Amino acid sequence: EGTLTLKNLILKNTNDSAIQVNSGLVTVNGTLLNTNSADFGGAVYCSGGEFNSTDDMFIDASVQGSGSAIFAKDSQLVMDNATFTNKNPITWSLIYGSSSNIEISNSVFANIASKYATAIYNSGLTTVKKSKFINLTANATAGAIAIKGGNPTNYTYLTVDECEFINVSAARNGGAIFADINGDGTNCNGGLVNIQNALFDKNSAEFGGALLQLRGVLIVSNSTFTNNIVNENGGAIY
Repeated sequence: EGTLTLKNLILKNTNDSAIQVNSGLVTVNGTLLNTNSADFGGAVYCSGGEFNSTDDMFIDASVQGSGSAIFAKDSQLVMDNATFTNKNPITWSLIYGSSSNIEISNSVFANIASKYATAIYNSGLTTVKKSKFINLTANATAGAIAIKGGNPTNYTYLTVDECEFINVSAARNGGAIFADINGDGTNCNGGLVNIQNALFDKNSAEFGGALLQLRGVLIVSNSTFTNNIVNENGGAIY
């Protein structure tokens, strides 16, 4: 294992991921990742390593599978002050995590469309703070964030703190957030979603205009829900 630091670069028009992390730690600072592509993780593919990002921009990445910008499997992903925009078709999330720890802060996801979980999907521990999700849409489920799974030995799965979800929609469930705590069967019990100091405005879905959660524990505090609508049930929360 080793470490690599990249600063103030432009990584553009690459295939097979602009950055691949298979072990060790990669730190990226002040870098533009533009129009990169791969099967998974057009800008970054991380498997079993650590990826830290500060002040980076992820623009118009594309993939055949999931994780249009970033794919993380069994990894640690820490991002601060990132900007994500994408005009290319997305099937499953700009950031796709599989059994990974994901921490996002002070970041913006704007003007993006996908089929499922437009901004973030993870089946591990996910923390999102002081970030904005604006004009996102999913033509299936989870306009911005989706989590799936849960394990009673790691009780907290999604924490959202001081975030804004504005004009985010899903055609089916969870206009902004969809949490399937028991989604992986017998291994998924006791998951927790904790939302605090958040704003949900002008979000929509069929069920759960702002948020839909299946089982587990949901705590919502000091948050505002305005102008969220549904076609069926749960204008704000279902």
